[in-house]
Amino acid sequence: CLKAADAAGYTKESLKNVDDKYLKSSFTTSGKNFRVKEEIKNLVRLESRDLILDDFIEATDVILCRNVFIFLERDLQEQLLTKFYKSLKTSGYLILGTVEMILGEAKEIFEEIDFKNRIFRKK
Repeated sequence: CLKAADAAGYTKESLKNVDDKYLKSSFTTSGKNFRVKEEIKNLVRLESRDLILDDFIEATDVILCRNVFIFLERDLQEQLLTKFYKSLKTSGYLILGTVEMILGEAKEIFEEIDFKNRIFRKK
């Protein structure tokens, strides 16, 4: 949910794999709760978009699209990959769900960075 993401609050347990130096430099603490510092939070723009109908923002650094493609026909997946490509900055990242793949012509325009975690970079 975007509302929860916008709150930028986390429990210590949810951050157990985050290095202490990042916890100290990027979060404020209140008891057992951690909150992303405002100066970092202000660098992030969270939005809900209709993947089919809406235009995308240009010059985006990262697009997270996890576990969406599995519900779409291949031609629509390929259209979205093209939209993502146009929206990303050069060397911007696309992160898909672990069961999703880069298809068709998109294999030529995205570089695989981490296959296991489905992280790709715009060429």
